[in-house]
Amino acid sequence: PDLRGTARLAVFSAGLHGSVQTDLARYDIWRQLSKPVSAAELEECVLDAVHWAGRSVSPHVIAKHPSRQEDVNPLSDAELAAARDHFSGDLRLFKDFREGCLDQFAADLDRGNASILSLDLQDLRHLSHSLKSVLLLLGHRELSHTSRELEVRAADGDVHGSEESWNVLAAELERLIGKPHRR
Repeated sequence: PDLRGTARLAVFSAGLHGSVQTDLARYDIWRQLSKPVSAAELEECVLDAVHWAGRSVSPHVIAKHPSRQEDVNPLSDAELAAARDHFSGDLRLFKDFREGCLDQFAADLDRGNASILSLDLQDLRHLSHSLKSVLLLLGHRELSHTSRELEVRAADGDVHGSEESWNVLAAELERLIGKPHRR
């Protein structure tokens, strides 16, 4: 509290549920933003904070960036919605992010497979926690839900359930990157 002074606290996390929200209540959190958050919601939070502090924001700081909509690879309706909601409609930025994620998914598959083999549910929980947000940002709501399910099962120590959820998630990640990985 001494370091905080009059600052307002905002929490930006993918883990804002149940007991976490209860724990945060004792810290007088001004705003909670659950990942993934839309660019508009994040911008609104920042502008509210700046306005509350009695400062003004130069118009060029909040100007919308033009969407770069080159027709490189067609996007699904879910991906277009994700690009609109989380990338301010910037399709090039979305596609660049997606390409980086697809590259990372290969490493994630290896990590998840190793975690299952060694029964390292803690590592599997951490991996699934990250994947759930990334998949949602990419417009894969069902896969994000599967990853959340895996996160909960791993946190609960449910070895069999974790393995089932991982196998479903791994098969879909393999499909997304277009090449199978050994398990």
